[in-house]
Amino acid sequence: MCIIFSFICVGLVFIFILHCPNAKFAGLNQFLPNSSDPSGVPKFEGSCNAACKCSPRQYDPVCGTDNIVYYSPCFAGCKSTYQLESTKVYGDCSCITDEGRNVTIQGESVIIQASREKCENYCSYMPAFLLLIFLSMLFTFLVSMPSLSGTLRCVAESQKSFALGVQWIAVRLLGTIPAPILFGSLIDMSCELWQDTCNKQGACLFYDNQLMSTNVLILACVLKSLSTLFFFFAWLLYRPPGGADERNEDPTDDGKCKDKIPEEDFVNSEEIIKVANHKEDFVKTGSDIIKVTNGNAII
Repeated sequence: MCIIFSFICVGLVFIFILHCPNAKFAGLNQFLPNSSDPSGVPKFEGSCNAACKCSPRQYDPVCGTDNIVYYSPCFAGCKSTYQLESTKVYGDCSCITDEGRNVTIQGESVIIQASREKCENYCSYMPAFLLLIFLSMLFTFLVSMPSLSGTLRCVAESQKSFALGVQWIAVRLLGTIPAPILFGSLIDMSCELWQDTCNKQGACLFYDNQLMSTNVLILACVLKSLSTLFFFFAWLLYRPPGGADERNEDPTDDGKCKDKIPEEDFVNSEEIIKVANHKEDFVKTGSDIIKVTNGNAII
């Protein structure tokens, strides 16, 4: 059962192939207008925002009407700022080639080209991903009980508690401790833009979805495959423990099992004296006489 469930988990790991496309980020994966670099690498600075003297430490992303993310209004070359309800909007942006849209703010008609909000990223994979990740988690935890039962069957009665302790130590040392470190490292490897605070690396500002998907898929597939392989070898090499059950035997020195209750402790039915009037039973046990009254023994 563990092998079957683990094998299903290996197949479900391929849900990480599904990934949404990266958002268009000016200066990162999109060139600024009229600022293509000879090296072929996009840059945040260009001729359109050279006079703005923008600082890369002020990360304030805005979405242009061309559906491209800009590092900040300054890097978008915006010169006008407005307040549209609860959202800041910007106009007269030299780095945005889109004409923008006309809105009325405080009775004045203005053209805005950027707003402080997230750009729309059309992706229809979310329902399928949530369903498959649920099934993956379900079959992952379904392995727990059969594996626990298998552990208890592989050891003697007196060593079951010790076996469970060793098993959980192995789970902690090989699973719950290193796994977050490994997956965290792979996620960091997929970061394309890091926050710079006082010449120190801060949080990641932008991830490459495709690279993250590939990294997580490879690591999860390898680990799930190893788990399935170990379950297979455990089933292949399993040998039932020999000997009788310790709960049913208490061998003596000569190899014979002795009775749990000594024969001299058994009471012969002929030694019971019944007194009907008092509803009492007197039991002769050799040296003492025990009086049993309504089920209670009194010596």
